[in-house]
Amino acid sequence: MRPELKYLLWSKLLVGVLTGFLLIGLPLYLSDLGLELSEIGSVFGLAMLVYALISYYLGSYSESSGRLVVGVISIAGMALSSLFFGIMPLFSVSIALFVFVISKILFNLSDSILRNIVKIRVLDLTNSEQLGSNYGFLIFADSLGHGLGILLGGVLVSAITFQMVFFGLALLTVVSLFFYLKTGDLQEKSKPEKIFRISNLINTSWTFKIVLLVNTILLLGIYLVDYFGLPLFQKEVLQMSNEQIFLLLGTAWLLYALFSYLGGKLYDRYGLKLLLLSLLLIGITSILLAFTRNIVLFSSLVILDYIFFAFADPARFALAGLVSLKKKGMLMSFFEFFSLLAAALVLLFFGKLVAIFGFEFIFILRGIGQFMAIGLMLLIYTRSIKLSNR
Repeated sequence: MRPELKYLLWSKLLVGVLTGFLLIGLPLYLSDLGLELSEIGSVFGLAMLVYALISYYLGSYSESSGRLVVGVISIAGMALSSLFFGIMPLFSVSIALFVFVISKILFNLSDSILRNIVKIRVLDLTNSEQLGSNYGFLIFADSLGHGLGILLGGVLVSAITFQMVFFGLALLTVVSLFFYLKTGDLQEKSKPEKIFRISNLINTSWTFKIVLLVNTILLLGIYLVDYFGLPLFQKEVLQMSNEQIFLLLGTAWLLYALFSYLGGKLYDRYGLKLLLLSLLLIGITSILLAFTRNIVLFSSLVILDYIFFAFADPARFALAGLVSLKKKGMLMSFFEFFSLLAAALVLLFFGKLVAIFGFEFIFILRGIGQFMAIGLMLLIYTRSIKLSNR
């Protein structure tokens, strides 16, 4: 493995601790403050609409500006947002709500930019035969950070305040900058070109468009359940405590991290067959989760679900990279843009969806998404596009 890639993975691991804590802790924190689901969903959705556009622009622009400066700015933004979350209790309710909105938009924007630029940088540093393995390493580092952040939150929130945790994680995120500064940059930068042109998407290949659609559909369910709805479901429906939620999801993320490298290696060997099998299993567990009310059984299904994702996600990342080799910055940024745009539309109506259909709906929707993705991937097989035989 190249030294630049090692530094990149260390940086992403440290940032992942902050992201992991916020993934579970922030919805619980806001719920404790008495914000309604519809209010929380609206803020998340509006933030996604903003950073989907900016993330696409900066990812595409990195072809001429370089990857390094974009990553540094995004990490700094994440550290600053953590500080803002920590100072919210110092203000009145109305001002604190304003600070939250600004902080959430800044964090989501910075996180999206970093997530996009890191995947692009891995593609810079990897040959096509090792895409699965190296993206598996990336998921391992990122998810290990997520798991540690979640478990750390479960320990710390019962001992100290949320505010002190936010301040400590802001400092840890600053430390990650020192690793990121050693990740290098593009050897040759292209000339600036017009980014917001519809022809940039229209002129892509048929295979790229199918893979882009599959990725967007899958991420709709992931954002709806794993990045927002799951901790709220556990708290409001299953009546689990904050500590139980942190412990379960922290364990699930750590197992996801441990299995992700194996998932990447298996993709390099078996290609799309691994992705299809993983999506089928995730679809089944999604439906089962919707109708499970026993905490032990639900927890077991969640852990199993995350293990299946550990095999699906390296394949999904590698497939996106494989169809984006010609213009890495712009084409990889399309994946980020469309997934977040679609997720924003769903999250804007999260409260209404839950009120009308119940919490079970988000799991069923994620399961349907897996089966739709399988159908679309089979289209690639029928057109004899042999991506799995690279």
